[in-house]
Amino acid sequence: SCCPSQALHVPEQRPFLPACRAQRRRSIGRQVDIEMTQPVAISHNDSKQVLDGGGVASTPPFFEGTEKRIEIDFSGDGDLRKVMNGGWEEVVRLSQTQVLNTKKTDDFTSYLLSESSLIVYPAKLILKTCGNTVPLSGVSHAFEHAASVGLEPEWLCYSRKNFLSPSEQPEEHASQETEIATCRKACRGVGDSYLLGPMTGEHWLLYDAQFKWTDCSSRGEYHIDVMMYGLPADVRDHFFTSEPEGSPEGAAAMTR
Repeated sequence: SCCPSQALHVPEQRPFLPACRAQRRRSIGRQVDIEMTQPVAISHNDSKQVLDGGGVASTPPFFEGTEKRIEIDFSGDGDLRKVMNGGWEEVVRLSQTQVLNTKKTDDFTSYLLSESSLIVYPAKLILKTCGNTVPLSGVSHAFEHAASVGLEPEWLCYSRKNFLSPSEQPEEHASQETEIATCRKACRGVGDSYLLGPMTGEHWLLYDAQFKWTDCSSRGEYHIDVMMYGLPADVRDHFFTSEPEGSPEGAAAMTR
């Protein structure tokens, strides 16, 4: 059971997550997410400055490193990997990002995105995006594509750490109130929101929607988030590229 004293539930107060739902914060296998939580400029320059065409130092555009994560479990006899061609690319496009590469294995299909990734399992979907993306805009279409192969949503969780620069987020994520309303609309009125941690400090926002009751006691899958702070300059350099944001060259440089 997970019931932290600092958990704030919107709109009514209740324990953070039921034990069953806490166990559902997981991914198939032992996938580990590593999220950069420092404001970073896409540059190889420690001073965070670059030279413009006239040789004058200027500050590069800010890039929001905090990831928005959507995880959806489905029930039924279908297979999400059999969704019609272009179906998941449409979900990615509605999220305002783009597919750079695709890889298929016996267990899942993964999409490398210009802002993070999409992983499609037979009955699970994980969409992670950063920057100014709006992944919630693709949820309804994800439900439609799942229905086309005989699957229904069983559980959804939207989560993110606090933004580094909330004022630069698109309308759907401009405030917690708007974000929660967007989640509720995408989930057809199902679900509740939770805030883990202080609103004035480091915290985690979640929206938990349980469409169907499931017994999670027999499931042993877990999800781990690793957040990195205060990295030395030589380590940070591994996460920077001078290539244009969202370009195939930039993706190749960041995943070599």
